[in-house]
Amino acid sequence: MDKKTGSDLVLRNDGQVLFKKLMATEFETLVIKAGIVPCMGKFFTINFSTTKLHRGVFAALEETLEQGNIFVGILNDDRFNFSPSTTGLYARMVGLNRKNLRCSFIGSDRLEVLELDELSFDRNQYARAKIRLLEDRKIDPKGQKEVNNLRNTVDKIMAGLFGWGNGSKLQQGFWNNHIFDKDMGPGQLADQVVSSSEMFSECRSQIFYQLDPCVRLRMAVHRLEPVVQRMIEAAKDSIAEEKNAEQSRQLAKLFGAESQEKELTERFSEVKSFMCPEMVKIVESKLAKCNGMDATSKAHKDNVSFILSLPWGKYAPETDDSINTVSKKLDEDHYGMPDAKRRILQYLAIRKLNPKGQNSILCLMGPPGTGKTSFFQSLGKALNRPFVKFALGGVHDESDIRGHRMTYIGAMAGRIVQLIQQSGVMNPVFALDEIDKLGELSAQGNPAAALLEVLDPEQNSKFIDKYVGGPIDLSQVLFVITGNDIKGINPILRDRLHIVEIKGYALFEKFMIAKNYLIPRQLKNAGVEDFVEFSDEAIQRIVDKHASDEGVRGIDHCLNDICAECALRFVSTECLEQTKIGISEVEKTLVDYKITGKEIGFGAK
Repeated sequence: MDKKTGSDLVLRNDGQVLFKKLMATEFETLVIKAGIVPCMGKFFTINFSTTKLHRGVFAALEETLEQGNIFVGILNDDRFNFSPSTTGLYARMVGLNRKNLRCSFIGSDRLEVLELDELSFDRNQYARAKIRLLEDRKIDPKGQKEVNNLRNTVDKIMAGLFGWGNGSKLQQGFWNNHIFDKDMGPGQLADQVVSSSEMFSECRSQIFYQLDPCVRLRMAVHRLEPVVQRMIEAAKDSIAEEKNAEQSRQLAKLFGAESQEKELTERFSEVKSFMCPEMVKIVESKLAKCNGMDATSKAHKDNVSFILSLPWGKYAPETDDSINTVSKKLDEDHYGMPDAKRRILQYLAIRKLNPKGQNSILCLMGPPGTGKTSFFQSLGKALNRPFVKFALGGVHDESDIRGHRMTYIGAMAGRIVQLIQQSGVMNPVFALDEIDKLGELSAQGNPAAALLEVLDPEQNSKFIDKYVGGPIDLSQVLFVITGNDIKGINPILRDRLHIVEIKGYALFEKFMIAKNYLIPRQLKNAGVEDFVEFSDEAIQRIVDKHASDEGVRGIDHCLNDICAECALRFVSTECLEQTKIGISEVEKTLVDYKITGKEIGFGAK
């Protein structure tokens, strides 16, 4: 059921306006000041104007809505530039945003203000006013002929524009359905022409305030032709540029694809002799799917490119050094650890007597800071092999080890194969760090079970990464493992490891490691090796009082602080002098400065 409001509106139950019925030629309404460009018509969203309002104006609009009125008068900020100065826009409110104090309007009619308190309006930017809605002036027969000619002109101009693909389907449909609509007067047509493009923003107000429909349509057509011509020229340039760009892209794709396929084929011919027959068939099948330029072909190209980038047939040469030479190199880098060194020498002895013999995996278990990882780095140098490390802490996804199937978006190989690729050889020293922190069975699989295939000598000669899709020989990789807690290792994994437990260092061992290994390295890192030396008393104080961990990481941090402070003093004073670090200097750096922030001054010795 429809209902009438107390104003000039007839509404449905859902609040939608059915029609507007003026109860009088002159009536009162709320008039506000807003800096919007007037626009008319009901076919283009350009007529939907949103503006931010003064808080008082916004409150007045809310009050008007509560009273059942949705129409207000709007006088533009620059209204006094036009004649008559009292002409404005009669608009419908279609949305209020209380958070941003914004209101949206759709223009309905032109209005003339008959009575308005100018002082109150300027101060508050709104006021109650007596207004009259304005109608277009009537057209005589002579003027009607001009209107028809202008209609035809607009039709030709817009047809030329849409012929170049400009304008939305909504706009094209409007012009096709309404350009010769006899019910649309010349004034309405002028309003539609002006409101259909932002290019009329500069002259829209001038046309809006023109009440003679013929003059308004003449002004709109006069400005429409150059606007459309510029749009057509821009469309021509854009189409030409896009055509040239598309041709360039197609040529680049064609020649680039051919070049890439040729490179892949050449690379495959170089390495296929190092692959097993099963892997050769898989790569040949993948290469046959790389001929196109679609997304599937690109995925196959990326996959084959990665497979062929693996170091097939490349091995770091076996060291010619004797067992005693390798033992000496390990002693130069690491103090103590006799069991771990002996196990490595046993491995090398077996390799020399039986290169194809199988060895259990060496696993160093011990507290943090005891040199487990750095020991294996030194092992890589001693054996002349690249060293790579895979940190297993927090790994819960089986695909981190086995990789993803290439059908998945963003698929990639597992970290095992990725690190083999980065090493550049098929026999690097491969450290699996913190194995006791490896995740167990989860929704993403069981990474511990996947690691069994990697470490088992009976299986890793044909390890299958899901992304590669075929067997890879990992039997020549020297896998070594570190961890902190033997209880955290999967029992099945633990059976495949040769575990060497490294207990915490004794104070004497810490002293020797600091003096012979850590101090020379920290002095070199700080660039003060020629000017600074540590007394035995200072080293002993650091070991006894300032590093309580079972390893030597705490000692290393203390030495780093002292060497860095020496470097700062040398640079700030621009004076390089021989300095010997004693107990007092150690205490100043590690106690006084850290607690009080006092400036440190080392005396020359």
